[in-house]
Amino acid sequence: MSKATLLPLLPIDVAQYLDMQAPDDIRIKGRRIGLEHIIYAYNEGYSPEQIASKFPGLDLKIIYTLIAYYLHYRAEVDAYIAQLDADTEAAQRKWEKNRSPASLRVKTILAERQQQTSA
Repeated sequence: MSKATLLPLLPIDVAQYLDMQAPDDIRIKGRRIGLEHIIYAYNEGYSPEQIASKFPGLDLKIIYTLIAYYLHYRAEVDAYIAQLDADTEAAQRKWEKNRSPASLRVKTILAERQQQTSA
């Protein structure tokens, strides 16, 4: 009878892969990739391997770990991402209301170019 190999049943330390720069800014350590970018891709149906191809140099092990973390804490991560989305939309609306003259001029030029190419 062969001796069975014991597998470790320890929790995976996701903190080694994530850097909480602020309560609303969780990124992969050493990268400018937010946790939400991995989760967006996963929820769009990308496999971990496809996600790795979208983010070259990101270790597949990290992607699998983050997906496992997401599946375990789905409600919390979804709430975090929903808050990010709401904050982004609010910032966009505020920016639109208070655009600088230069920004408005660029918007006008782009609209004119769009009309020229449509005609």
